[in-house]
Amino acid sequence: MKLLRGVGALPLLLCWFLVAPVHAQERHDVAGFYGVKNVNDLGTQVRVTLQVRLTNTGESDLSTAKLALRSSLPAGKDHGAITPLALRPRATASFTQDFTISRTEYEMWKKGAKPALSISTQTASGKTLTRTIKLLPIRAQEAK
Repeated sequence: MKLLRGVGALPLLLCWFLVAPVHAQERHDVAGFYGVKNVNDLGTQVRVTLQVRLTNTGESDLSTAKLALRSSLPAGKDHGAITPLALRPRATASFTQDFTISRTEYEMWKKGAKPALSISTQTASGKTLTRTIKLLPIRAQEAK
């Protein structure tokens, strides 16, 4: 009886191995880290310089991906596109860019909220995939 249950699971397991590689190619395996470099008070808004380091841990070349800084506020919109960068498989890329965000959002960051990026790519089938990359703070000794 145990043998039949094990054999019954074989087709399911085989299907998993056939489908998993296709599904994995449509994922974005990206880790991100950030540091805030300059802060300029503009009244109700704040201009910040973000230093960001992204690591593509996947096998897909994400060099044509579109990146944007996401708003942390509910129903907020993106803060703008990020300069294109080469994000090759198993590689790291960095950028530094200025953004203008609301004072409310900046105060949230100071209290522990973390900025996030959106990344959009086209799959081989032409479908657009958009994911969120939650950024983690760069430790002080790594920021140099």
